[in-house]
Amino acid sequence: MTRVTLCPVCSDPESPITDQADSFPFCSERCRDRDLGGWLRNQYKIGSRPVESDDFAEGLSPEPEIER
Repeated sequence: MTRVTLCPVCSDPESPITDQADSFPFCSERCRDRDLGGWLRNQYKIGSRPVESDDFAEGLSPEPEIER
């Protein structure tokens, strides 16, 4: 099944892309590189809930233990 979407970087309606494109989900290598640059410059963040002190009350440590 072929899906047609817009580029998440430029959203250009003149350049719809299919999931068969080499640079999917971007319309071009340029947009793919712009998105990668955003990640490298910390422009994007993956959300999570704040860590509470109660999260570790059951004996779980905040850092994983490494066996040697």
